[in-house]
Amino acid sequence: PSIVKPSPFGSYLTNAVFQDMIESGVLPEGAVQLVCGEPGNILDYVQDGDSVLFTGSAHTGRKLKSLPSIAGNAVRFNMEADSLNCSILGLEAKPGTPE
Repeated sequence: PSIVKPSPFGSYLTNAVFQDMIESGVLPEGAVQLVCGEPGNILDYVQDGDSVLFTGSAHTGRKLKSLPSIAGNAVRFNMEADSLNCSILGLEAKPGTPE
């Protein structure tokens, strides 16, 4: 499953969008989970073959990437540093497609 952990500044909006997405039935049950607030030690449990995608500050990203559970295993780590947003385009997106 995918676990989404938004910034505390965007948690309310993320929760609203998340609820709409779940209610639409577009994803299989349990395919995505939402964590608002502190994630605790959740990254201690990533393992070989897992992926971590992070959008946030370069400083925090470097700290996450150096965690033993990430650095010491075959965990793919993708960082979108110092951006406010990450974009995921669908297959139908082409130049000029509205956002």
